[in-house]
Amino acid sequence: QLLARRTDVKCGAYCTAGAGTTEPTGVTVEASDSGLSSLTTSPTLDNLIDLKYSIDAEWHESPSFCFMAHPTTIKGFKKTLAAEGAAFFRPKSTPDGYDYLDGTPLIANRHMPVADGSRGIICGDLNEFAVVIRNEILIQRLDERFAELYQTAFSAVLRMDSHLLNTSAVKYATI
Repeated sequence: QLLARRTDVKCGAYCTAGAGTTEPTGVTVEASDSGLSSLTTSPTLDNLIDLKYSIDAEWHESPSFCFMAHPTTIKGFKKTLAAEGAAFFRPKSTPDGYDYLDGTPLIANRHMPVADGSRGIICGDLNEFAVVIRNEILIQRLDERFAELYQTAFSAVLRMDSHLLNTSAVKYATI
């Protein structure tokens, strides 16, 4: 379980914000610029609606069309939306467990950036983001590496890559 959790954390970080040179390319790196910037960590309802409709309407009907942001950023959404747009916001009352904004799921991703000047919010059809596992995970037990300390080490290697197939399907806003 520990190996699965650690693999999930690393893969999630790479698939979200990986540079694409010596690691998989993250969705935030390849997403198109929506033209929205300096939204702060609490964007307004108008900002989020502008982000959604900066994407061609053909993508809006996909079941994987969503907003994605760090949980801290989503907390800022909720505070702002409680004050200005309750009619557009539907909290976690559906079986899928997501909050909804203007009919679009808000997905929390702890690997999304929260720093100023970062690509902190994305919106789009995530079916257009492909993750490829190149081989099975290779696990090695290293008995002799730490034998003098009476410890056993393990090493795991997973080859994977990711790529946004259509950059017009996902856009980012800078916070």
